[in-house]
Amino acid sequence: MPEKCRRPAMPCCSLAAKGMSYEGMEIGDGGAAMEAYQRMCECADDPKELAKIRKDLLEYCKQDTLAMVKLLEVIVEKAGK
Repeated sequence: MPEKCRRPAMPCCSLAAKGMSYEGMEIGDGGAAMEAYQRMCECADDPKELAKIRKDLLEYCKQDTLAMVKLLEVIVEKAGK
């Protein structure tokens, strides 16, 4: 995937989730998550690989969901002013 496609879909998310990072994670962006999901679908006969990809995807999704929660907190805060 081209590097230009590996950036936040919503640049403001980076501001809301300041201090958060995907650095050091096996899956660090949405494009990599899509590719990992495809690999996971293709390796159903390899339980060890399947478990690793699943773990990595869950770690990424957990971080991504937390970023969305933080974004919502900022929106709610700004809307209340």
